Amino acid sequence: MALTSEESAKLNATLESCASTAELAERLLTSFNNGGVQNPDLAVLESTVEQYADSAVTTHNASAAAHSAMKSDAVNSSSSSTVATSKAVKTAYDLAASKTSQAYTMYVDAANGSDSNDGSSWAKAKKSIMNAYMAYCAMHCQNIYQVMFLHVAAGTYTENANVTLRGEDGLVLELYGDTTIVGGISCAYSQFTARKAAAATAASASLTVTGNCGVDNGTFSLADLSTFTCQSLTVSNNSVATISVPVTLHGNVRVLGGSVLYVNGTMVLDGSEYDSTSSYPVALQVGKGSRVETSQPVIISGHYSMGIKVESKSMFTQGAAVSVNIDYSAGYGLIQASTGLYHRQAGTLSLSGASHYMLNASRSGEILFDGTDSIALDGTTVAVVAAYLFGKVTRGGSAAFTSPNGVTGKRFEISLGGAVQTQSGGLHIFPGSTDGTVDGVVITAAGMGTNGSSYY
Repeated sequence: MALTSEESAKLNATLESCASTAELAERLLTSFNNGGVQNPDLAVLESTVEQYADSAVTTHNASAAAHSAMKSDAVNSSSSSTVATSKAVKTAYDLAASKTSQAYTMYVDAANGSDSNDGSSWAKAKKSIMNAYMAYCAMHCQNIYQVMFLHVAAGTYTENANVTLRGEDGLVLELYGDTTIVGGISCAYSQFTARKAAAATAASASLTVTGNCGVDNGTFSLADLSTFTCQSLTVSNNSVATISVPVTLHGNVRVLGGSVLYVNGTMVLDGSEYDSTSSYPVALQVGKGSRVETSQPVIISGHYSMGIKVESKSMFTQGAAVSVNIDYSAGYGLIQASTGLYHRQAGTLSLSGASHYMLNASRSGEILFDGTDSIALDGTTVAVVAAYLFGKVTRGGSAAFTSPNGVTGKRFEISLGGAVQTQSGGLHIFPGSTDGTVDGVVITAAGMGTNGSSYY
């Protein structure tokens, strides 16, 4: 006997809501026994359940077949209708792991090596640093990021060109003794590190670079060396340079474009090589949103136009002694802050020589002296302290300004909205041979000038 329309409706509703044939049978019997449908034909019911089960199996098999057809072992497919298998994921992982950060080691020996060697050991060392680096690049340049550890025997390396790093890679020079590179070092979008090798037995491991060093969009790091010497150093375009060794530069230092220089070793800038025919550079220039932080002394001497210049929303933070001794009467500051901040947090400051101004704050720049360490000012100048165009010189602490050898020039010169704050230090807190002026007038008491300038 066939099912009635009421029984068929009840069965269809139950079929759609069940997840398995076991659940279907149980719910149908419960429904019938509770009087939902009277006197069911059990033979028809059994046949219907079997048909449902067969249909469910067929649907499941079709779905499984379709899902299986969507699987793909490809790791470079651009299809949006396939699904990666575990094999494909594993292959992609292994490929990525092979192309991420890895370390490679080579050896160079200027005295005993040969550029025809593969550089895989001291016995097979290459002769030049750049040849080793280029060989490494040829082997591994397809990888995303690599670090090359180059073990460098003591000696002089005459490179045909600068040691030039480009791309997302890194070079670590492991020095085994005093090393000289005839040429320069250029690092762009890369990382450069020089340090004494852990296995080195030599008492000294110094690095001398006869040319200039520069880092652009990268990092430059020196550690565990006896000394480092080069011509000039440029740190530019969001780079970071960390110098943790004693360093001597026979040129200048420029930190530009949002970069940072950490001076954690004594830094000597010696401009004696510049002569009267040279265009005297600024010894240490910080500009375009950059900053310099010192924890060790900075010593500047020689033929420079300025000692330290901080400009364009930049900052120089003095955390240890600073000494500037230059003779350039046309220079506009042994220290100048123009739209920048020179902040003496700690350490003595010694300025001597000849310059138009010794301390010069202009164009909303500021020179701020915190702490109690003394400030020594000696030499010949138009004015010891200058503040103009809303520049400001501030004695934030209780530091004393001294002149061990005397100063020839005005104590201060303030104009065009400039300001000098002395913490009530009085008109003679700065050394000088004549009294200071505010807006061109010699003042007899702290106060405002005619053009909005002030001394207080």
